[in-house]
Amino acid sequence: ALTLDYATPEAWTASLTEARGKWDALVDQVTAPAGKATEPQILGALMRTIAKDAVVVAAAGGLPGDMHRLWRTGAVGGYHMEYGYSCMGYEIAGGVGVAMAQPQRPVHVMVGDGSYLMMNSELAVSVMLGTKLIVTLLDNRGFGCINRLQAATGGAPFNNLLADARHRDMPRIDFAGWPIPGTRPCPISTLWPMPRRWAPTLKRPTPSPISKRLYPAPVNRVASMSSSLRPKPPPAPRLVGPGG
Repeated sequence: ALTLDYATPEAWTASLTEARGKWDALVDQVTAPAGKATEPQILGALMRTIAKDAVVVAAAGGLPGDMHRLWRTGAVGGYHMEYGYSCMGYEIAGGVGVAMAQPQRPVHVMVGDGSYLMMNSELAVSVMLGTKLIVTLLDNRGFGCINRLQAATGGAPFNNLLADARHRDMPRIDFAGWPIPGTRPCPISTLWPMPRRWAPTLKRPTPSPISKRLYPAPVNRVASMSSSLRPKPPPAPRLVGPGG
């Protein structure tokens, strides 16, 4: 029988440790509170605020990519992401399911305004079942993720942000002023210090949508830097047969 006579080279382990250190420093930098709100900064504020055993649920837009790189899970099973088709509208319904399956853990749902408009009605189900969700709604006035992709590939802004789309009347949706009965909305007009502004929603027994206006950026700096921190692969393992 073949045996695997292999150990990870020390140089490879050292390169991973170095790359992880650089990445952690970058994560700390892009998630730190500064200036106008960005998606990574919202994620950083949430990570610094929620309980260690909380479950975070997300699905579509820039969140799968940003959270895959930036999110630091506090406990096993604390990261619930729909990766298959970046399914808009999954977030709140998925959060209800997570809360039903693990009622002892706080459940936080991250959702963009586009997904929220597509499917917010499951908040009513959350109220009916008594499954508390804390929904953080990132309002970038349209489809900011695809707008960034469009701009990064050389395209002119078209039909993604509301301001760039065909319209007769520009929608001015006040998400915090548009509550579903039984929920307790919490608008955040200023970002810092966000943990204190989140605190009341963590204690309420009812679902609490939190809304925050974001400012679309042309290119996601985290995505542009991630490839430069990837270490070179180690040598392939050597298979040893009978007799060496």
